[in-house]
Amino acid sequence: MVKDMKETIRNSFIADRELMLLIDKSHIKFYQWVEHTETQFPYIAIVPQGTPHPAVHGSNKELSKELTFDIHIQGKDDGVVRQISYRIHRILEAMGFVQLPESLDEYLEEIQSYVIVKRYRIVTKLNDTEY
Repeated sequence: MVKDMKETIRNSFIADRELMLLIDKSHIKFYQWVEHTETQFPYIAIVPQGTPHPAVHGSNKELSKELTFDIHIQGKDDGVVRQISYRIHRILEAMGFVQLPESLDEYLEEIQSYVIVKRYRIVTKLNDTEY
């Protein structure tokens, strides 16, 4: 059975009580970057960056995968967006992800919302390659 890491990430977000106090679970989506002001905020988009690729090999066998995701957070309240970003960081850190230096932290006038985008990467455990 092939695993779906983006679903695992979303389920981990939904399982976090503190995060669910800040955002409705229906506002956690995949791939979608919102660029209009009619959307309900705050909003999280889980965006895979490419396909999983081999990370570790041994004896001519793939032993683990590397997966990279951007997590987009948008909202009208800067404080709430930052609280969501903090909770997400803690959740992903507990899952074994590391934050990469690429990020965005801005107020976008054209959509009148605060946006934080952070990139996270994980190398799966040995023999965990079905992604």
